[in-house]
Amino acid sequence: HGGQLIGECRQRTPAELAKLAPNMRIPMDCPRRRSPIEVELVMDGQVLFHKIYHPSGLSGDGAVDTYEQFKVLSGSHQLRVRLKDSVKVTDFNYVREAMVTLVPTQTLVVDFKHEAGGFVMK
Repeated sequence: HGGQLIGECRQRTPAELAKLAPNMRIPMDCPRRRSPIEVELVMDGQVLFHKIYHPSGLSGDGAVDTYEQFKVLSGSHQLRVRLKDSVKVTDFNYVREAMVTLVPTQTLVVDFKHEAGGFVMK
């Protein structure tokens, strides 16, 4: 997932455009740098994982890919996963809470799919 852009786009003035090479005369000036991604996993009221990932790429404009694995006891658990992808908001802007029942040797995958509206558990 790529964080949201840190700044806003702005319209370049005609004077600014004139100073640029012809192939660089794009009317809108948009920042490339993206917000860091903050992820938190809470199980039964205990924080299992909390980390801030910085965008990849030389310009800080790339996506974040991560994989973490946790071994937990089987049984029923209250699970809450949260993600913040914007420096413009104060709290997590994606939250998913679920009661899950895990059996021995089961694998529960928690994935983030922006196009699906957030976290997906399978």
